[in-house]
Amino acid sequence: MPYSFSSFLVFILFLLLLLYTKCCKIQRRFLQLFELHLNIFYYDSFYISFRWQVLHT
Repeated sequence: MPYSFSSFLVFILFLLLLLYTKCCKIQRRFLQLFELHLNIFYYDSFYISFRWQVLHT
């Protein structure tokens, strides 16, 4: 009985680790997407302000 319980615990720990790594991968993907959107937004605003300055000088 204790042996099966310990193996069960190990199994649960393994599952938690798997879930954690999957969540981390998903989080990393979301962060990359968010960074990409931020970069696009930043470059767009920079480009718009640059064009505005060029047009209004």
